[in-house]
Amino acid sequence: MQVTRLTKCLAYIQALAGHADTKMTTLYLEGHETVQPQNVAAGNLDDVDWSNINWSTPLAPELVNILD
Repeated sequence: MQVTRLTKCLAYIQALAGHADTKMTTLYLEGHETVQPQNVAAGNLDDVDWSNINWSTPLAPELVNILD
């Protein structure tokens, strides 16, 4: 009886978490690697190579506002 209940619980967790198999669920339940902070930089628009942009594709309004 206990095994059936555990199997149903694992199946529920897998469905809820979108896991395809018990190996992935076990990995999830055991935890993931420790997340470390990472330095990032947005840069400067002056550093962008504008020649590589396909200007025939419509730009998102947010990008148009930045360029204006």
